[in-house]
Amino acid sequence: DDAIQLDTTDLSIDEVVDDGGTVITFDSDLADSTRQLYVGTINEEAGKTGGETLAELIGDAEGTVVILGYDDPIWPDGYNRTHEARKALEDAGHTVVVRQTEWGDHQANVDYIQTVFETADPPAVGCLGVFSNAYGCAEAAVAAGMEDDIAIAAFDAEPETLEFMEQGIIQATHTQRIYYMGYLIPYLLYAINTIGLDETISLVSSLMVDDERLDTGLDVIP
Repeated sequence: DDAIQLDTTDLSIDEVVDDGGTVITFDSDLADSTRQLYVGTINEEAGKTGGETLAELIGDAEGTVVILGYDDPIWPDGYNRTHEARKALEDAGHTVVVRQTEWGDHQANVDYIQTVFETADPPAVGCLGVFSNAYGCAEAAVAAGMEDDIAIAAFDAEPETLEFMEQGIIQATHTQRIYYMGYLIPYLLYAINTIGLDETISLVSSLMVDDERLDTGLDVIP
């Protein structure tokens, strides 16, 4: 009970743990902290799945593929997802161009991708958006008049993404199980503080990818 009732307002994760508290990160991890568990999508696997999905949508054609992602290791989650998607697409024989997402300038992302679509050599055959702004791939394809020539896969379920899916311009998206993350965490916190961390991990061992990360999985939605 003492661990649960800690006043954590001004404390870092490490300080909370040092004071006997339990910390679980979810959705976005802080692996270098002393948090006990991470619950969420494993970004390496998510990126690989995204790349394989797009490769399947493209089929036998080989060409240039754009990833709207994040190519700087300063953000490990975004980088790992992007990097693994790139590897999967390169393994499928494609030339991969990564657009480093500008979060504050969506139109700049669209303009960049459109230019690649129009000038790529070999010709552009696909686009993968690995974050919630993935619909920028579809906007770029429409702007270039190439929506019938570019296979597009997305992540998340933003209203714009769903609209482009209804139009058939985005052929698939990948959704994280965010409700499952939220559902699990209270039970995990209670279990850790009741029976201990090791016993809790043993109970959910089938969901663990290592001693610290619980994988809530990913759904591919065509």
